[in-house]
Amino acid sequence: EYILETLELSDPRSLMQYLAYQDLCAVSECNLEPWRRAAFFEESGETYKRIVTACLKPLEEFTSKIAEALEGFSSEKPELLSQQFKLAAAFNDSQICTWCARTLSSLTARSRQEDRYGVAQLTGCNAAVMSTLLSALVAVEACLGKKTNPQPAHSLGPASIKWANFSTGRKGNVTAIASTQRGGLHTKAFSMADVIRTSIYQMVSAFEHDMRANAKASSLEKNWISEGRKPVFGSQAVLVQKLSLFIEYRAV
Repeated sequence: EYILETLELSDPRSLMQYLAYQDLCAVSECNLEPWRRAAFFEESGETYKRIVTACLKPLEEFTSKIAEALEGFSSEKPELLSQQFKLAAAFNDSQICTWCARTLSSLTARSRQEDRYGVAQLTGCNAAVMSTLLSALVAVEACLGKKTNPQPAHSLGPASIKWANFSTGRKGNVTAIASTQRGGLHTKAFSMADVIRTSIYQMVSAFEHDMRANAKASSLEKNWISEGRKPVFGSQAVLVQKLSLFIEYRAV
Protein backbone atom coordinates (compact mmCIF):
# COMPACT_ATOMS: atom_id res chain seq x y z
CA GLU A 1 0.00 0.00 0.00
CA TYR A 2 2.85 2.38 0.81
CA ILE A 3 4.45 1.78 -2.59
CA LEU A 4 1.17 2.45 -4.36
CA GLU A 5 0.55 5.66 -2.45
CA THR A 6 4.07 6.82 -3.26
CA LEU A 7 3.62 6.08 -6.96
CA GLU A 8 0.23 7.76 -7.11
CA LEU A 9 0.90 10.81 -4.91
CA SER A 10 4.61 11.63 -5.17
CA ASP A 11 5.87 14.38 -7.45
CA PRO A 12 6.89 13.25 -10.95
CA ARG A 13 10.63 12.51 -11.24
CA SER A 14 11.08 12.87 -7.48
CA LEU A 15 13.52 10.64 -5.63
CA MET A 16 10.64 8.96 -3.78
CA GLN A 17 8.96 8.09 -7.06
CA TYR A 18 12.17 6.67 -8.52
CA LEU A 19 12.76 4.51 -5.44
CA ALA A 20 9.16 3.29 -5.45
CA TYR A 21 9.34 2.20 -9.10
CA GLN A 22 12.69 0.51 -8.46
CA ASP A 23 11.33 -1.33 -5.42
CA LEU A 24 8.21 -2.41 -7.30
CA CYS A 25 10.38 -3.78 -10.11
CA ALA A 26 12.51 -5.74 -7.63
CA VAL A 27 9.46 -7.25 -5.91
CA SER A 28 7.98 -8.23 -9.28
CA GLU A 29 11.14 -9.88 -10.58
CA CYS A 30 12.72 -11.47 -7.50
CA ASN A 31 11.67 -14.09 -4.97
CA LEU A 32 13.34 -12.53 -1.92
CA GLU A 33 9.97 -11.38 -0.54
CA PRO A 34 7.32 -13.45 -2.35
CA TRP A 35 4.71 -12.53 0.24
CA ARG A 36 4.78 -8.94 -0.99
CA ARG A 37 4.11 -9.98 -4.57
CA ALA A 38 1.37 -12.36 -3.43
CA ALA A 39 -0.48 -9.35 -2.02
CA PHE A 40 -0.66 -7.87 -5.52
CA PHE A 41 -2.95 -10.69 -6.63
CA GLU A 42 -5.59 -10.27 -3.91
CA GLU A 43 -9.11 -11.39 -4.75
CA SER A 44 -10.76 -8.05 -5.59
CA GLY A 45 -8.18 -7.24 -8.26
CA GLU A 46 -8.07 -3.59 -7.18
CA THR A 47 -4.46 -3.71 -5.99
CA TYR A 48 -3.30 -5.31 -9.22
CA LYS A 49 -5.17 -2.75 -11.32
CA ARG A 50 -3.62 0.12 -9.36
CA ILE A 51 -0.13 -1.29 -9.88
CA VAL A 52 -0.68 -1.81 -13.60
CA THR A 53 -2.19 1.66 -14.01
CA ALA A 54 0.76 3.25 -12.20
CA CYS A 55 3.19 1.47 -14.53
CA LEU A 56 1.24 1.98 -17.75
CA LYS A 57 1.06 5.75 -17.30
CA PRO A 58 4.80 6.53 -17.81
CA LEU A 59 4.95 4.19 -20.82
CA GLU A 60 1.89 5.76 -22.43
CA GLU A 61 3.26 9.26 -21.83
CA PHE A 62 6.60 8.18 -23.30
CA THR A 63 4.91 6.79 -26.42
CA SER A 64 2.69 9.86 -26.73
CA LYS A 65 5.71 12.18 -26.65
CA ILE A 66 7.37 10.19 -29.44
CA ALA A 67 4.17 10.27 -31.48
CA GLU A 68 3.93 14.04 -31.03
CA ALA A 69 7.56 14.53 -32.04
CA LEU A 70 7.19 12.37 -35.14
CA GLU A 71 3.92 13.96 -36.24
CA GLY A 72 4.38 16.11 -39.32
CA PHE A 73 8.16 15.92 -39.19
CA SER A 74 9.63 18.72 -41.30
CA SER A 75 12.90 19.10 -43.20
CA GLU A 76 12.97 22.85 -42.54
CA LYS A 77 15.98 23.45 -40.30
CA PRO A 78 14.41 25.57 -37.49
CA GLU A 79 11.42 23.25 -37.16
CA LEU A 80 13.61 20.18 -37.61
CA LEU A 81 15.79 21.13 -34.65
CA SER A 82 12.74 21.77 -32.49
CA GLN A 83 11.24 18.40 -33.36
CA GLN A 84 14.54 16.64 -32.77
CA PHE A 85 14.66 18.23 -29.33
CA LYS A 86 11.14 16.96 -28.58
CA LEU A 87 12.12 13.49 -29.69
CA ALA A 88 15.21 13.47 -27.47
CA ALA A 89 13.16 14.81 -24.54
CA ALA A 90 10.80 11.85 -24.83
CA PHE A 91 13.62 9.61 -23.60
CA ASN A 92 14.32 11.66 -20.46
CA ASP A 93 12.28 9.25 -18.35
CA SER A 94 13.70 6.11 -19.94
CA GLN A 95 14.85 4.70 -16.58
CA ILE A 96 11.35 4.83 -15.09
CA CYS A 97 9.93 3.40 -18.32
CA THR A 98 12.47 0.57 -18.10
CA TRP A 99 11.39 -0.29 -14.56
CA CYS A 100 7.72 -0.09 -15.57
CA ALA A 101 8.17 -2.38 -18.58
CA ARG A 102 10.08 -4.93 -16.51
CA THR A 103 7.51 -4.77 -13.70
CA LEU A 104 4.55 -5.24 -16.02
CA SER A 105 6.11 -8.10 -17.95
CA SER A 106 7.25 -9.89 -14.78
CA LEU A 107 3.86 -9.61 -13.09
CA THR A 108 2.04 -10.69 -16.24
CA ALA A 109 4.33 -13.71 -16.67
CA ARG A 110 4.13 -14.64 -12.99
CA SER A 111 0.35 -14.34 -12.99
CA ARG A 112 0.34 -17.57 -14.99
CA GLN A 113 1.29 -19.46 -11.81
CA GLU A 114 0.68 -17.04 -8.94
CA ASP A 115 -2.65 -15.37 -9.79
CA ARG A 116 -5.08 -17.70 -8.03
CA TYR A 117 -8.11 -15.54 -8.76
CA GLY A 118 -7.34 -14.73 -12.38
CA VAL A 119 -7.43 -10.99 -11.76
CA ALA A 120 -4.76 -10.20 -14.37
CA GLN A 121 -6.86 -11.68 -17.16
CA LEU A 122 -10.34 -10.84 -15.85
CA THR A 123 -9.56 -7.15 -15.28
CA GLY A 124 -8.21 -6.77 -18.82
CA CYS A 125 -4.75 -5.93 -17.51
CA ASN A 126 -2.95 -8.51 -19.64
CA ALA A 127 -4.32 -7.01 -22.85
CA ALA A 128 -3.62 -3.46 -21.65
CA VAL A 129 -0.02 -4.33 -20.81
CA MET A 130 0.63 -6.10 -24.10
CA SER A 131 -0.99 -3.31 -26.15
CA THR A 132 0.97 -0.59 -24.37
CA LEU A 133 4.32 -2.36 -24.72
CA LEU A 134 3.74 -3.18 -28.38
CA SER A 135 2.71 0.40 -29.13
CA ALA A 136 5.78 1.75 -27.33
CA LEU A 137 8.03 -0.64 -29.24
CA VAL A 138 6.57 0.38 -32.60
CA ALA A 139 7.14 4.04 -31.69
CA VAL A 140 10.76 3.47 -30.66
CA GLU A 141 11.42 1.41 -33.77
CA ALA A 142 10.03 4.26 -35.87
CA CYS A 143 12.78 6.43 -34.38
CA LEU A 144 15.29 3.85 -35.55
CA GLY A 145 13.98 3.66 -39.09
CA LYS A 146 11.68 0.66 -39.05
CA LYS A 147 8.42 0.75 -41.00
CA THR A 148 5.33 1.18 -38.84
CA ASN A 149 2.59 0.20 -41.29
CA PRO A 150 1.35 -3.41 -41.67
CA GLN A 151 3.67 -5.44 -43.91
CA PRO A 152 2.94 -8.36 -46.26
CA ALA A 153 3.59 -11.71 -44.59
CA HIS A 154 6.50 -12.56 -46.90
CA SER A 155 8.37 -9.39 -45.94
CA LEU A 156 8.31 -9.95 -42.18
CA GLY A 157 11.25 -11.06 -40.07
CA PRO A 158 14.89 -10.07 -39.56
CA ALA A 159 15.72 -9.97 -43.28
CA SER A 160 13.17 -7.21 -43.85
CA ILE A 161 14.80 -4.66 -41.53
CA LYS A 162 16.18 -1.62 -43.30
CA TRP A 163 17.87 1.02 -41.17
CA ALA A 164 18.23 4.59 -42.38
CA ASN A 165 20.97 7.13 -41.71
CA PHE A 166 18.88 10.23 -41.36
CA SER A 167 15.63 11.05 -43.05
CA THR A 168 12.37 12.75 -42.36
CA GLY A 169 8.83 11.49 -42.11
CA ARG A 170 5.51 12.78 -43.29
CA LYS A 171 2.26 12.70 -41.42
CA GLY A 172 0.77 9.21 -41.61
CA ASN A 173 3.94 7.74 -43.06
CA VAL A 174 6.65 7.95 -40.42
CA THR A 175 10.17 6.95 -41.41
CA ALA A 176 13.55 7.23 -39.71
CA ILE A 177 14.17 10.28 -37.56
CA ALA A 178 17.11 9.43 -35.38
CA SER A 179 20.70 9.62 -36.51
CA THR A 180 22.39 6.24 -36.62
CA GLN A 181 25.67 7.69 -35.41
CA ARG A 182 26.95 6.63 -32.03
CA GLY A 183 25.64 8.10 -28.82
CA GLY A 184 22.68 10.26 -27.95
CA LEU A 185 19.20 9.44 -29.10
CA HIS A 186 20.21 6.42 -31.15
CA THR A 187 21.76 4.67 -28.14
CA LYS A 188 18.78 5.45 -25.90
CA ALA A 189 16.30 4.27 -28.52
CA PHE A 190 18.18 1.02 -29.11
CA SER A 191 18.41 0.39 -25.37
CA MET A 192 14.72 1.05 -24.80
CA ALA A 193 13.72 -1.13 -27.76
CA ASP A 194 15.77 -3.96 -26.27
CA VAL A 195 14.10 -3.58 -22.87
CA ILE A 196 10.59 -3.57 -24.33
CA ARG A 197 11.32 -6.44 -26.71
CA THR A 198 12.71 -8.55 -23.86
CA SER A 199 9.65 -7.73 -21.74
CA ILE A 200 7.26 -8.84 -24.45
CA TYR A 201 9.17 -12.05 -25.02
CA GLN A 202 8.95 -12.78 -21.29
CA MET A 203 5.15 -12.64 -21.48
CA VAL A 204 5.04 -14.64 -24.72
CA SER A 205 7.21 -17.33 -23.16
CA ALA A 206 4.83 -17.64 -20.20
CA PHE A 207 1.66 -17.73 -22.31
CA GLU A 208 3.04 -19.22 -25.53
CA HIS A 209 0.58 -22.13 -25.72
CA ASP A 210 -2.43 -19.88 -25.15
CA MET A 211 -1.22 -17.26 -27.62
CA ARG A 212 -0.57 -19.81 -30.33
CA ALA A 213 -4.07 -21.21 -29.81
CA ASN A 214 -5.51 -17.68 -29.99
CA ALA A 215 -3.56 -16.94 -33.16
CA LYS A 216 -4.80 -20.15 -34.77
CA ALA A 217 -8.39 -19.29 -33.84
CA SER A 218 -7.94 -15.67 -35.00
CA SER A 219 -8.76 -14.44 -31.50
CA LEU A 220 -5.36 -12.96 -30.69
CA GLU A 221 -6.67 -9.42 -30.94
CA LYS A 222 -9.65 -10.17 -28.71
CA ASN A 223 -7.63 -11.67 -25.86
CA TRP A 224 -4.29 -9.86 -26.01
CA ILE A 225 -4.91 -6.47 -27.63
CA SER A 226 -7.16 -3.91 -25.91
CA GLU A 227 -10.41 -3.76 -27.85
CA GLY A 228 -12.12 -0.46 -28.55
CA ARG A 229 -9.05 1.48 -27.53
CA LYS A 230 -6.90 3.19 -30.14
CA PRO A 231 -3.19 2.54 -29.58
CA VAL A 232 -1.12 5.58 -28.60
CA PHE A 233 1.10 4.83 -31.59
CA GLY A 234 0.47 2.50 -34.51
CA SER A 235 -2.78 0.71 -35.31
CA GLN A 236 -4.56 -2.40 -34.06
CA ALA A 237 -3.46 -4.22 -37.22
CA VAL A 238 0.18 -3.29 -36.64
CA LEU A 239 0.07 -4.46 -33.01
CA VAL A 240 -1.53 -7.78 -33.92
CA GLN A 241 1.03 -8.36 -36.65
CA LYS A 242 3.83 -7.42 -34.26
CA LEU A 243 2.56 -9.81 -31.59
CA SER A 244 2.36 -12.58 -34.19
CA LEU A 245 6.06 -12.08 -34.89
CA PHE A 246 6.85 -12.42 -31.19
CA ILE A 247 4.84 -15.63 -30.95
CA GLU A 248 6.90 -17.04 -33.81
CA TYR A 249 10.07 -15.70 -32.15
CA ARG A 250 10.86 -13.61 -35.21
CA ALA A 251 10.63 -10.13 -33.67
CA VAL A 252 14.05 -8.49 -33.64
